[in-house]
Amino acid sequence: MMDENGKLFGKVSIIDVGIVFFAILALAGYFVIRSGRPETQASPKTIQISLLLPEINIRDLNSFHVGDKANVTIRNQSAGLATLQNIKVMPHLITLPINGQVKSIPDPADPYSKNVVLTFQAEARETANGYAVGGAKVKVGIPLEIETAKYQLRGGTVIDLLST
Repeated sequence: MMDENGKLFGKVSIIDVGIVFFAILALAGYFVIRSGRPETQASPKTIQISLLLPEINIRDLNSFHVGDKANVTIRNQSAGLATLQNIKVMPHLITLPINGQVKSIPDPADPYSKNVVLTFQAEARETANGYAVGGAKVKVGIPLEIETAKYQLRGGTVIDLLST
């Protein structure tokens, strides 16, 4: 079978056979893995992502407008555009004992501090274990960053996901 020059049947080198075998194996593995990815098979859905921005210091909340398009970054991966659907502003409260009772009052030391919930609408693909926006998985509890021409907000956390 193998001659003194290391050739199989006197014609083909065993090293060449090994290289071709591993190249075919690598190509087959790529196509098997690629065909099994649910992100490539699912049709796009519209989802709403609610983002909590705690203790944000913005003097003028008129920077946010319903209908604004924002670039979304999920886990340091660009995920595409989302549209602002809803804005909910709540005062940042601190808890103090007052006259023997515990009360929550707006923080007098930081009058511009607010808790803001922004709800965005984005196109996503439903996967076996959640949604993927622009290839990046989005889930409740992950950090999310948004950027428009007027603002860039980091430190927000996804608090709700709804399929519409």
